[in-house]
Amino acid sequence: MKTKPPVSPQELRQSAEMQFQVGKKLVQEPTTPEETKQLLHELGVHQIQLEMQNEELRQTQADLDASQARYFDLYDLAPIGYLTFGEPGLILEANLAAANMIGVVRDKLIKQPINRFLYKEDQDLFYLHRQQAFKSSEPQVSEMLFKRPDGSSFWAQVQATPAPGGEFWVTLSDISERKQAEDALRLSREQYKVTIDNSFDIIFTLTADSTFQFVSRAWERHFGYPIKEVLGKNFADFVHPDDMTSLTNYLGKVISSGKNKTSPPYRVKRSDGTWRSFIANGSRYANTDNEWQFIGVAHDMTDQLEAEQNLLHAKAAAETANIAKSQFLSTMSHEIRTPMNSVLGVIQLLQQDELTQEQRELTEIAMLSGKKLVDLLNDILDLAKIEAGKIELEIADF
Repeated sequence: MKTKPPVSPQELRQSAEMQFQVGKKLVQEPTTPEETKQLLHELGVHQIQLEMQNEELRQTQADLDASQARYFDLYDLAPIGYLTFGEPGLILEANLAAANMIGVVRDKLIKQPINRFLYKEDQDLFYLHRQQAFKSSEPQVSEMLFKRPDGSSFWAQVQATPAPGGEFWVTLSDISERKQAEDALRLSREQYKVTIDNSFDIIFTLTADSTFQFVSRAWERHFGYPIKEVLGKNFADFVHPDDMTSLTNYLGKVISSGKNKTSPPYRVKRSDGTWRSFIANGSRYANTDNEWQFIGVAHDMTDQLEAEQNLLHAKAAAETANIAKSQFLSTMSHEIRTPMNSVLGVIQLLQQDELTQEQRELTEIAMLSGKKLVDLLNDILDLAKIEAGKIELEIADF
C-alpha cells in the first residue's frame, strides 16, 4: 500500500490561503441559493481534505518518532561502543556499550575528554587520528589500550569518523580476547623458536622436489657453514652419492604413505670436507598451497656408529684370541700328554722290580700324581673342545 508524501506546513498554508481568497471572493459576490449550497459543499470537502492531511502528518510524525525510538534502542543496545565528540574534543554522547566498556556510568562520560580513559602512549595517537580523519574526510582505524577507573584495562579497535558540524564519531570494539590470544600465540612462537634454535638435532623441511625450505640453527653447529647457503638448495648437494638412492626411496615412501618413518643412515659433508653419519625421523604435511612437504629431525649417529664398529672389531679380536687360546690348550695338552705317558710307563716298570717298602711307596705316590696330572690334561682338552664347538657326547649306561 502506497502512501502520499507528507505535505509541508508551507504548502498547507499556501493552499488554505488560496481557498480563503476564493471563498472571500465568492462571499463578496451575489450568489444564488444553489451557488451558496455549492460553495458550502466545496468548503466542506476542503475541510475534510485538510483533516485528512493533518492525519497524515500526525501519522508521519508518529512513524518518525517510532523510527527514532528504534534507532536509539539499537544505538543503546548495540554491542559496539559509540561515542560522539564535539569541537573541543569532549564526549557529547555515548551508548551503553561504550559506558560499560570504559566502566563509567553514561552520564559521567558526558563532557569528559577521552584522554582520561587512555594510556599516555595512545593519547597522542587518538588526536593524531582525529586530525587525519578531518583532513582526509575518511575513517581512521587503530588499536588502543583503554584504562578504567577501577584500574583494569581493555584493548579496543577504534574507528574515528569525521561528522558534519565539526563533530567526531568514534566506534569501540573490545578486542581484549583477540589481543590476549595474539600474545599467547606470540609467546608460543618465541618458545618454539628458542626450542628449535637450541635443539642439538637438526630440524628441517623439504619441498616435494627435495629442496630445503627451513633448517634450524643446529645445522651451523654440526657442519660449520651458514643456513643461507642451504636454503633453496636440493639435499642431494650435501648427501654422499652412495647414500642418495636409499634416502630418495625413504622420502618417497613418507610422502606417498603419510606414515612417520625413520631413514636409513646417510652421510652429510661438513665444511672441512669430512663426513658425518645421520638418521632422520620425519613425516609429511600440507603447506598453504595444499602441497605435500617433508618435515624431519636429523640426529648425528657418527659416534654411535663408530662405537658399534669398534665393538664389532673388539668382539672379532676377542673371538680370535679365544680360538688361539683353545688351540694353544689343545696343543699343549697333547704335548704334555706324550711325556707323561712315558713317565707313567717308567714308574710301572720300576714297580715290577724288587723294591724296598719305602721305594714302593714312593713309586705309588709318583703313579697317583701322574694319573691325576693326566686327568687334568684331559679336562683341559675337553674344555678346549667345548670352546671350539667340537665336543663329542658318548651315549652309555650308568
